[in-house]
Amino acid sequence: FLPQDKFEIQTKLYQIEEAQKARETDESAEWSTDDEIDWLLKQGDDDSEKDEQDMSNMSVDEMAERLGLDMEALSKKKVICKRCHG
Repeated sequence: FLPQDKFEIQTKLYQIEEAQKARETDESAEWSTDDEIDWLLKQGDDDSEKDEQDMSNMSVDEMAERLGLDMEALSKKKVICKRCHG
């Protein structure tokens, strides 16, 4: 069981992580077959593509601010296990 507030934080951190991965993939000269398929699928989905492009052009701090996360406060938390407690 994960409390609702912690679940929301983890969900937002995952969104930031995925945006960073997407940025790295976009900037990479080598694309895997899966990367190319993902890119093609995103081209057909106008609404999510616009939001993802907005997120991919932001820094981590800007993404956190947009999602309502205080990265400084999160960095001061004592982490017992990153898998469950973050």
